[in-house]
Amino acid sequence: MEYWDFMSRDLTVTLKSELKNEAIIEMAELAGAKGIVEDVEDLTEKLLYREQLMSTGLGLGIGIPHVRYAGLKKPAILVGIQPSGISDYESIDNQLVKIVIMILLKEGDHKRHVRLLSQIVPLLKDQQALESLVNTNDPDKVYDFFRQSVNK
Repeated sequence: MEYWDFMSRDLTVTLKSELKNEAIIEMAELAGAKGIVEDVEDLTEKLLYREQLMSTGLGLGIGIPHVRYAGLKKPAILVGIQPSGISDYESIDNQLVKIVIMILLKEGDHKRHVRLLSQIVPLLKDQQALESLVNTNDPDKVYDFFRQSVNK
């Protein structure tokens, strides 16, 4: 199972929100609208609780909120871009977060969770590609980045 199996163009969007909680809510609402979850409010609560434990701001403009959630209809990876940046994300390097990669998996799916993270994080280590990624305002370019990375 590859990360690509959980992504789609319609799950890659430009975020309106410039604050972390609102961006997470916006993405949870997208998950509801796309039939990934029924109870958007409960999913949001779980995601925000996870962020309270420790910020998922990895640094270099990337945040990866994630949760293993019992109410999930199907696993998914949603990607949101915020060209202006999310200022209060509490990233480890204190930089604005411009790319939010939300990983939603079924409760108890720990092995898949670790596997997906191990596939996605290395893609973000190419400094030139990462810089291009976080400086785009086009969700299609972000989607294409991940799509093209499958074949590398």
